[in-house]
Amino acid sequence: MQLATKERAAAEIAAAKMSRNVAQANQAALKAKLEETERDVQRKLILARTANVSKADLTGTQARRDAETADVLAATEQINVKDEAIVVAEADLRIAEANLDNAEAIVEEKQAALLVSDLRPRRGQSSCRDFHRPVRLPLA
Repeated sequence: MQLATKERAAAEIAAAKMSRNVAQANQAALKAKLEETERDVQRKLILARTANVSKADLTGTQARRDAETADVLAATEQINVKDEAIVVAEADLRIAEANLDNAEAIVEEKQAALLVSDLRPRRGQSSCRDFHRPVRLPLA
């Protein structure tokens, strides 16, 4: 049971790291899109001075840039959340490892107690020697 918990915690770390990688790739794509839109805004601002672009077209491009800026910020926050998930998963792994170590120690303790109980005299025996039988080796 403890070993399965440890393995599950390790898998959660791997999944959280993959999720963070996906979020980082998504953020990179959103940043590239934002940079393109920013260049479009700058181009349309120049054209607007000479009345070669409509005010509505410029305003629409600026609104798209603002929305894409918000998307990049949201993607950044998602990466932060994924980083926190990794920290939590790593803490869960350490807890699972400690629980596994504790369970193994308990097993060792119980095995030692069994060995000690086997060495104690039983009812009707006067000492530990009474339940050990001498071994006779064949003469060659």
